[in-house]
Amino acid sequence: MLSEEIKHTEVCIIGGGLSGLSLSILLAEKGIDVIVLEKKSFPRHKVCGEYISLESWGFLERLGIPLSEMELPIIKKLELTAHGKYSLQTGLPLGGFGLSRYTLEDLLYKKAIEIGVNVYCDTTVTDSIENLVKTNKPFEIKSNLTIAAYGKTTNFKIKARPSTGQSYFAMKWHVKNNHPDELISLHFFDKGYIGSSNIEDDKTTLCLMAATELLKKHENSLDSFVAKELMTNQKIAPLFENSEFLYEKPLSIANITFSHRYPASDTLGFIGDAAGMIAPLSGNGMSMAFYGSFLMAETILKHRGEPTERIQEIYSYAWKKHFKTRLWIGNWLQQSSLNHIAVPSIISLGKSFPNLFKKLIMLTHGKPF
Repeated sequence: MLSEEIKHTEVCIIGGGLSGLSLSILLAEKGIDVIVLEKKSFPRHKVCGEYISLESWGFLERLGIPLSEMELPIIKKLELTAHGKYSLQTGLPLGGFGLSRYTLEDLLYKKAIEIGVNVYCDTTVTDSIENLVKTNKPFEIKSNLTIAAYGKTTNFKIKARPSTGQSYFAMKWHVKNNHPDELISLHFFDKGYIGSSNIEDDKTTLCLMAATELLKKHENSLDSFVAKELMTNQKIAPLFENSEFLYEKPLSIANITFSHRYPASDTLGFIGDAAGMIAPLSGNGMSMAFYGSFLMAETILKHRGEPTERIQEIYSYAWKKHFKTRLWIGNWLQQSSLNHIAVPSIISLGKSFPNLFKKLIMLTHGKPF
């Protein structure tokens, strides 16, 4: 489609997920003109564990998300089980809360619109060249600064290291059951795990991640995988047997990797999963996305008008400083989830040295910001 118009803005954000919307709100509140380009519409469901560390509570309320009025489940305990036999329950030093991506992204979207962010939904970016962003709509965006917040994949070419390492697939269900509000459970099976925690409106999120070869073993049949890999586990089977399922089918995504892709560009800044996928066992990717947006906003506001590569250099340094340890531990835990004896060993460690185990948990979470 030929472009018919060029829209001018100070900052163009490619992607309207958690990172992109949060950044747009932070910048618009300071009087910066922002355009967000989002390839889908709101509200929408996404595969996500939907546990958010309490470190993000104050940040989201400052953005205008009324968490205190929503009667959300506050999660203070962690349960780990492995292969239906080994188990541990412990307190979470900071804790978290449950809120669906469907609700959270819609609230952020509405807040962005309210304060004057120009959000263009159903708009696919086809190319980005020197702060000129081309789209599938009859317009292009010319900006002083372009930020990539497009998530895992993009429709335009970008120089990046190819994703390597273990490939995973994931599924999510929303259900009704009797899962306790204060508890998040992680049940490990051979080469995967399923998490269970509550969200708004007395619903429970079940979110599974497993090695791709398990799905291939069942000829890519999700039903066969669930029946033969999950329903034979005495800790996991009750999640399916004792729940009312609110979707006809689970949401699912495939070909997930967590190796850093290190995208490189002289004219694009990168935030969220666009900068490299974060392993879920890092502690929680949503809070890291929010904190990343917070750091990027601080960098842009302090270095407004400087070249994109300088802004990205400063931001990357701050991002690594805050998240390097979390990422290392998250990647280690993610790899451990594939090992038949690693998780039982971690559970044994937690029982023998509970204070040390809580320190390990603290390293996967950050401080309020």
